[in-house]
Amino acid sequence: MRELFVRCQVVLLKATDLAGCGNCCGPCTRSRAETKATGRYALHVLLLSAAKAGVLLQLPTCPEQHGVQTYAHPDLCDHFFKCTNGTVSLEKCGNGLLYDGKASVHEHCNYNWAVDCGTRKADLTPISTPGCLYQFGIYPESDQCSNNYIKCAHGVPHTTPCEPGLAYDDKSHSCNWPDLLLDSCNPEAIVGFKCPDHVPAHSVSAKFLPFPRFAVPGDCGRLITCVNGHPRLISCEAGKVLDESTLTCEDHELVPKWTRRGSSQSVSRYANNILVGMPSCRTVLCLQDLFRIWTTNFVSC
Repeated sequence: MRELFVRCQVVLLKATDLAGCGNCCGPCTRSRAETKATGRYALHVLLLSAAKAGVLLQLPTCPEQHGVQTYAHPDLCDHFFKCTNGTVSLEKCGNGLLYDGKASVHEHCNYNWAVDCGTRKADLTPISTPGCLYQFGIYPESDQCSNNYIKCAHGVPHTTPCEPGLAYDDKSHSCNWPDLLLDSCNPEAIVGFKCPDHVPAHSVSAKFLPFPRFAVPGDCGRLITCVNGHPRLISCEAGKVLDESTLTCEDHELVPKWTRRGSSQSVSRYANNILVGMPSCRTVLCLQDLFRIWTTNFVSC
């Protein structure tokens, strides 16, 4: 029965051409119209046969008749089943990607280093292009500490910046505090600040010991906190600004130092124009960028 499932996978892989045969492990003698009509039934039989052979499948057929759902392949980590309005298809992840059903870097698949395949197999042979080991992946910009990294998509490398104050960590494939990367990074160079050896006892900064805080000159949206003598650049959440008298982030209406450069009507009109030009701006980072654009044009410290 195991052999039956493996041989029947060929039918699945060629479903776009033949849509399967009623007798999947014998010669396909049906006409195109007949195979098209029986393809869905044949696929149902194939998946049930695989389940009886000891291969675990959560759902042998599409449980939903509307929308798109995806399900793990029982044996292959770089393949998955996709249900589109009740029609199932066998899909393959892009080079460098695997399926885990948790994240979607591209077409429902995730970076290979982020996926636990368990006993499922995968072909991770690189298809390399200049600057990209795999067609999809994240790589360091160089062997030196950097606040940029390379993100490859479809084999094209894109230089991508970390959030201000962070540096790329190749071990985690993400941006991290530079003081956690002391083997390669100098936090003072990344942040642009040196933590003082002594903090006056009655200063506002001392209230936050052992992690004293400091304002960033000319920057209303960030502050610096020192951790074990190393600086970390902290951004206020969207809609808040730094109150230098308390070294905390507050609503901008509560910080007297802030002044508006335009009327409420012009601010509203400008924000609306930005949103029209950025209709897909829904993520936290995108909204933070939008807020910074707004503050740059209409508010100042």
